[in-house]
Amino acid sequence: MGAGSDLLNNIECEYKFGLNGKYAGSFFEDLCAKFNEVIAVRYEELSDDFKKAHALDEFKADVSMVRTEKLSNEYFDTSFDHLFKEFQMGLRMRRSDAVAGVEQTVKFKSKVEMGGASHTHVEYNVRCEQDMQSPDLSLFGPGQLPEGLNDILAENPLTLRYRSNFQRSSMVFTVPYFMSFEVAVDQGEINAGICSSPVSEVEFELKSIDQAWLDASRDKTIVDLDDVRFEFSSFINELLLMISGSPTVYVDKYPVNYRSVVLNQSGKYVAAPDLDNAGFESGAGHAVHEMPVTMQKEQSIASLPLKEGGLIGMEPLSKLRRAVVLSVFDHDNPGRGLDCPADTPAVLSVSRGTRVDFETFRAALNSYKRAANPTIELYNHTSYAITEAFTLAVGLANLMGTRQHFEDVAMIMREAMDFSCNHKKLRISDEIRQSHRDLCQDAELSDLSMLIVSECSNMYLEFNVKMWFEPFYRHFAEDLENKDFNVEDFKTLMRTSVKNSQGIKMAEYIERAGYILRRKSMLLNDDNFKGNKGLALATQYHMRRAWETINLGS
Repeated sequence: MGAGSDLLNNIECEYKFGLNGKYAGSFFEDLCAKFNEVIAVRYEELSDDFKKAHALDEFKADVSMVRTEKLSNEYFDTSFDHLFKEFQMGLRMRRSDAVAGVEQTVKFKSKVEMGGASHTHVEYNVRCEQDMQSPDLSLFGPGQLPEGLNDILAENPLTLRYRSNFQRSSMVFTVPYFMSFEVAVDQGEINAGICSSPVSEVEFELKSIDQAWLDASRDKTIVDLDDVRFEFSSFINELLLMISGSPTVYVDKYPVNYRSVVLNQSGKYVAAPDLDNAGFESGAGHAVHEMPVTMQKEQSIASLPLKEGGLIGMEPLSKLRRAVVLSVFDHDNPGRGLDCPADTPAVLSVSRGTRVDFETFRAALNSYKRAANPTIELYNHTSYAITEAFTLAVGLANLMGTRQHFEDVAMIMREAMDFSCNHKKLRISDEIRQSHRDLCQDAELSDLSMLIVSECSNMYLEFNVKMWFEPFYRHFAEDLENKDFNVEDFKTLMRTSVKNSQGIKMAEYIERAGYILRRKSMLLNDDNFKGNKGLALATQYHMRRAWETINLGS
């Protein structure tokens, strides 16, 4: 296998999911079994030359290779959390019972848009053989710390702010002719004041990319880390769907077969619309076709059975962010703790991060609603606002579980469904329209018009909302009417929905929707990417895969 690519140089790319503690002990056994099934199929599709050089047994996972260690983590910041507030930065010192010394780590957000289970950071690590009681920032190299950090620390000294302690079980998996990734199962606790929160989660971290695969994929399906991350995310979701238990009712990948999924008011699925909704000239090979919904294999999406006891529940917030929120909640609610009844009043603050910022959320929605023909930029801004609010709301509901948090989740999901299922025709400039048409003249990009244009993207989002958000929301709304509904009920509901693949698909929906919007903006709005055939090909490839792999099971 080839060496890792520079695309991952000092970048941590991981996917985080909450784990039902009941299944933590058997998770790796299930994962190894399903992983070996998946790669056996993939291996047969590889070239004869590759198979002569690498036997399948080289890649099979064995649960005996799981490594276990106890980790003690200390997070440092200023007394007012300047590092976290200014840079979304974590400064951590970690001790392990498996190795001597201390590992000092700094993480902060990259410029990559994120959402759901996806976490991408800039990360630098320094290991010190001797014990350390406080961080030494001089150990990091030039340019590794955020600009402006030293000015803040000159007036605000670092202090120990949070602790987390957990047992980590980890193992590295290698996918033939693709990449290697580490899976870590963490079981423990986060502490901040009298408030604490259990740690029970699984992380999938991309460790290296097969250089031969990357070289062969450059400018065809892979342009930058975003394309690799999309491939990685798709593979993880394929595994998780198998582990969590595929539903008993299989839904075909083509939405035209299902009466319950209505993609426009006429009840028809519209294929391959042009960007400006006018289409190319007659006879140009880009006509818009309408296909009536068939009644084959009818299945009401909302009526799919919800199986009990799933493996994985959504946990979109990092350990550091949970620690910060716990600390703020503890300060604002002295002596209250998190184990009070869900309807017991609590002091929650938008500015301090314990409540979703609804003013910003509603402002983004209202700006879009007021526009008769919104721009692509406005559409993207609104989508990102919804994604950010939804991710934070679910994380806060998992963490604190007050009735206000449950109602926040319900409201955001309701607005997200309304936005995605009632989109508007976008206003496209003549320059962007011409750029799009120029791209579509290339023979290799003949179906690019279907894959990157606004209307098709919206239909993809709409279908996913109908399939994944709406069934969960209906179930959640019914349970919310019960006044005794609490945080454990919320987590059970999330696990139950995952057993039916909804929770996993919700996280995947957020990741793919973000990818669609980023790629569309890069191709149509950024001067640096106009005419970039490699980017267009990669976009086409991934968008086609996203469209063709919409299903509930394996």
